[in-house]
Amino acid sequence: MPKKTLAARAGHWSARHRKTAIFGWLAFVVIAFVIGGAIGTQTIKDEDSGNGQSRTADRQISAANFPKEADENVLVQAKGNGKATDHSFTIAVKDTTQRLQRTKYVTKVESPLAKGNEGQFSKDGRSALITFSIPGDDDQTKDRVDTSEATVLAAQKAHPDLRIEQFGDASADKALSASLDKDFKRAEQHGLSLSRVVNGLLLLFTIVLLVLGLLGGMGRRPAILAIAIFVLFILQSVFVVMRDSTPAVAALHPVNGFLILFLAIVLARDSWMMRTAPAPA
Repeated sequence: MPKKTLAARAGHWSARHRKTAIFGWLAFVVIAFVIGGAIGTQTIKDEDSGNGQSRTADRQISAANFPKEADENVLVQAKGNGKATDHSFTIAVKDTTQRLQRTKYVTKVESPLAKGNEGQFSKDGRSALITFSIPGDDDQTKDRVDTSEATVLAAQKAHPDLRIEQFGDASADKALSASLDKDFKRAEQHGLSLSRVVNGLLLLFTIVLLVLGLLGGMGRRPAILAIAIFVLFILQSVFVVMRDSTPAVAALHPVNGFLILFLAIVLARDSWMMRTAPAPA
């Protein structure tokens, strides 16, 4: 007779101790979720996420400790037949430059009117760029760009005959993030609406089956199982709402789902056995 493997012995033991095996696995899932939530997630550094020569280069750049900042630009452009040599254009550039120099989180302001910055004027003679930097990493600059955007907006209102707008690393990142957040919220709202409809139908279906079963005179054991499934289903809907704010609930959510599945299988098996049982003589 061939020797039983570990998997065979485990399966044989599980078949003889069904309840212990099932609830043991459920307890393991709960403990694993709780321990995982307590330990937290270890995030790999950006410079370690690549491979080969690119990872080596990223690590060297990180080790060089270059100043973290975002480069921003302000476009000052004449409308219609206006030119960058107009007096009103020069006044607007000086005013915008001075406003930026007084703005919080704004550094390294470079005016196109300064000596050596002639390259910040366009070749068509209608536009000019004011450059500056915002110190900080990506997350910090995305939050700090608000102050410069408010300054540029005030400059635009002060000089309505010109076009004065800001663009750059931080402002583009902020605009892209806002657009993605809006799209995700819209998708989430549609998904939640569909989920609520499905959950509502399932809940209604469960109530109808429970009522019909009670009216039909189902036995005590099937009735208890049906009520338990109904209560767990309500809890599952509550867990979905609370799992983002409460980590412990996030751990209970899948466990509750396993319980619903297990009880539903037991109820289906009992119902089938009752249906196929021979009628009393």
